[in-house]
Amino acid sequence: PHTFEHDGKLFLLYSANNVSSEYYCLGMLVLTGDNILSKASWTKLDHAVFSGTDEVLSPGHCSVFTSPDGSEYWLAYHVRNRSTRRRDLYVQRFGFDADGMPVFGEPTAPGSGFFAPSGE
Repeated sequence: PHTFEHDGKLFLLYSANNVSSEYYCLGMLVLTGDNILSKASWTKLDHAVFSGTDEVLSPGHCSVFTSPDGSEYWLAYHVRNRSTRRRDLYVQRFGFDADGMPVFGEPTAPGSGFFAPSGE
């Protein structure tokens, strides 16, 4: 699991399902109470927040980091490439919706370029 904070909200991302299945994905808990150590203070989302596509299977085992200038949030994660079946490390930028919830989008397609984090 990996925790990160944004605008006063605390999130916990975790890998869900079996890593060798096509259903491996990321789930998320949000701290909605006052006691970080209390199970009752956490709300589990009822859906995957990041899952595979036709080209990229089983995204999981993630970390979140910010760009050097602090203006962007990035997700680093492992995927299984459908054609090679190899586990690869991917990174991509993500944002937040109007309620301050992370919006991860879909895993980057194999071979896609990406821009370096802001401040690089």
